[in-house]
Amino acid sequence: GRGNLKAEYEGENAFRTSNPKVFAAGDGRRGQSLVVYAIAEGRRCAEAVNSFLREEN
Repeated sequence: GRGNLKAEYEGENAFRTSNPKVFAAGDGRRGQSLVVYAIAEGRRCAEAVNSFLREEN
């Protein structure tokens, strides 16, 4: 079967994998689901990535 990436959904490490510079969301994190869930999670993940990049600079 297909494995999913392990990443937290909430908190300061939201959507981060075991590599702090790699984020996962949507079908890659939770498995196949409705597209509306993947879109919503993708938006939240984008916010987490944006916060991460702002902290890096």
